[in-house]
Amino acid sequence: MCIRDSSKIDNWLIIIFVMGSIALLVSPFIYHRHKHIPLVQSYFVLFFPTVFALVLMWLPVFKTSYQLTQMDLIIHSGFSNTVIPRNTIIDVKPSHRLIASPALSLDRLDISYQVKPNKIEHILVSPENKNDFIQHLNLR
Repeated sequence: MCIRDSSKIDNWLIIIFVMGSIALLVSPFIYHRHKHIPLVQSYFVLFFPTVFALVLMWLPVFKTSYQLTQMDLIIHSGFSNTVIPRNTIIDVKPSHRLIASPALSLDRLDISYQVKPNKIEHILVSPENKNDFIQHLNLR
């Protein structure tokens, strides 16, 4: 059994990403007008930083997903993968906390899992269909 679920994405987050992208793409024009240098030169100077910033900004949107295997919950987000053994998961409950996490929506699930005998950690995820995700997570 291997189930993959993408992250739910809030509309407000997409608006922020689009506005940020527009700001990054307009920055060479602002740089050109402020520094009085040729537009081609301002694009050349800002091309790589702009592309780098756009990739870093949009990568989580296209790469955030959750994969349930027989043994693990694997969270893919940007350049990182987090593997949580399913037998260490203690609790799954709804959350709307604002802390940074591999969740692109505020409609989140708080997953508590045990890392060491006396240490419990939390991670927030935002699967597209929370009920199905919880149901598959509980089917061990």
